[in-house]
Amino acid sequence: MQFSRATTLKSFENKAALTFLKENYAFIFMFMNLSLALFLRLYNLSTVPAGLNNDEAVNGVDAFAIAHTLRDHHGNFLPPMLESYGDWASPALTYLTVPFVWLLGLSEFSVRLPVALAGVASVFLMYLLVKNFTARKDLALLASFLLSIMPWHIISSRWAIPPNIVCFFLLLLLAAFCLVPDTQPRLWKYGLITLAAVLATYSYPTQKMFIPMLLGAFCLVDLAKKLPWKQLIQKYLIIGVPYLLLVSPIYLLTLLDPGKYNFRFSAVSIFSLKSNPVLEFSSRYISYFELDFNFGKGIVAYNFLAVFYYAGIVFCIYSLFSQKPFIIPKPVSVLLLAWLFIYPIAASLTIDYYYNTRVIHGFPLLIIFSVIGLAALLNLVKKRVIAVCLYAGVWAIAAVYLLNFSNLYFNYYPEITAQGFQYGVRDYQEYLLENDSKFSSVKVDTRTNSPYIYYLFYSEKDPRQYNYAENNSGRGSASGWQPVSKLGKYNFDTIAPEELAGATEIYAVKDKADFTWYKVYAKDSTWYVVRQF
Repeated sequence: MQFSRATTLKSFENKAALTFLKENYAFIFMFMNLSLALFLRLYNLSTVPAGLNNDEAVNGVDAFAIAHTLRDHHGNFLPPMLESYGDWASPALTYLTVPFVWLLGLSEFSVRLPVALAGVASVFLMYLLVKNFTARKDLALLASFLLSIMPWHIISSRWAIPPNIVCFFLLLLLAAFCLVPDTQPRLWKYGLITLAAVLATYSYPTQKMFIPMLLGAFCLVDLAKKLPWKQLIQKYLIIGVPYLLLVSPIYLLTLLDPGKYNFRFSAVSIFSLKSNPVLEFSSRYISYFELDFNFGKGIVAYNFLAVFYYAGIVFCIYSLFSQKPFIIPKPVSVLLLAWLFIYPIAASLTIDYYYNTRVIHGFPLLIIFSVIGLAALLNLVKKRVIAVCLYAGVWAIAAVYLLNFSNLYFNYYPEITAQGFQYGVRDYQEYLLENDSKFSSVKVDTRTNSPYIYYLFYSEKDPRQYNYAENNSGRGSASGWQPVSKLGKYNFDTIAPEELAGATEIYAVKDKADFTWYKVYAKDSTWYVVRQF
């Protein structure tokens, strides 16, 4: 009798557990996806990548300066575009970084943390978006899992430069558009779409062209949903007017002084080439339809998803002409295909072929189309066992690829990218700061990219004590912006071999392989920092 009761109790507990899992599987798997995403984006964030890219450094310095003075390190008050190195960069990332450096100070971790957290948030936004597109939690969970482990997204979430927050703001905008209902509209709900569109526009130069076109695509989607004309006009007046007012500063500055504020685009534009711009644009536009599941065609390619990606595009086109919705409704197909068509346009106006950061706003489509294609193919499979095996196989293969990628990224990527991230600058700069009283002047080799910004970064000098005349000494050159050559007793210039005659080596920066990156020499009270390659 006791055995019977125990068996019954155990059976009841098993059924209760299964019921709990069935009712809460989406929450459980989403929690696992977010935990995985958080780990992959925060693990050794300060040291992988090794070193600090100069664009990351200037972003941190400007954020630190704005936090304390409301001015960037050049002295510009709450700038809508950041002077940076004379290229007037998009400001969204810097303003996003302000609270982090204000609370945590300047470090590799503090400037990369907001990008990493935006990457984690993007995983959740992907879930919301695909769930809205397909009305299926399992596909939404798969899409969020793929985004959490996709090499291009992991890499871009651990590197604090402006294009790497584009996907977050884009997915935020798409989620706002898709999740805000058109029935009984409220001003504040449409205001969410406006705010997300504004933030996305300020995130990166290509978005100044892409986001207005995407808003046009939203209008096409609403037409496909047969939204009444009166409501359609009202909706886009509510969204469009404040949007134009809020983004007007960056467009007005560009129009009023294109030589200054549009300098970067002028330098990389296809119109600077002495050839037919239509042909140049067409060839570049086509190049952006080459698949890149990994970001820059390196490390580990997830190209096993390619068949599902192309299938997803085909089924989206099919749904446009189908009388019955298939996986996704017609308006969603309109949105995805419009997104696919317009995302390469801005990048195709520049001289480079397949410049991945300029089309990073198209990368989420790789996952969305792949998931839709997988779902469509599964629907065509008559035997349920085969369908389940195929679905489970995608999860399993992706997990295996993740293990391979993680090994390569965390163990080998820091070594092969050390030069690009200027490994060793932190070491020599901290050595100089620790021994500041021992030299009257120091000359730093300018083979390091923008070495002055690293002094401002690692010294955490109070921005209220900045000498703006020195910080702006690169302005006004006939050849454009030039590197800053002097900050206090720091001089930044080339170092001729004869200058080191009679100098004594006092410090060397070496990596784990005993390779020497920098040497510090002393000659009386003058020190020299020399790059070794």
